[in-house]
Amino acid sequence: MLVQECGDALKSLARQKELVLVWFPGQMGILRNERADQLVRLGSGEPLRGWNQSLGYREEVLSVDRPTED
Repeated sequence: MLVQECGDALKSLARQKELVLVWFPGQMGILRNERADQLVRLGSGEPLRGWNQSLGYREEVLSVDRPTED
């Protein structure tokens, strides 16, 4: 369900704007990468929350990008 919601949101954005997704491998020598990996491991033990709770900022961005009805 979460994957479907994310896919739908991305498709909606892509219809309105150019959308570019960039994947970075975990070990690219990016500053503080080890700390980010540690936080991911810590967070993976947390219970799954709805996307609107865990990605509140993204929800706000999506709502701004939605077209307004005339």
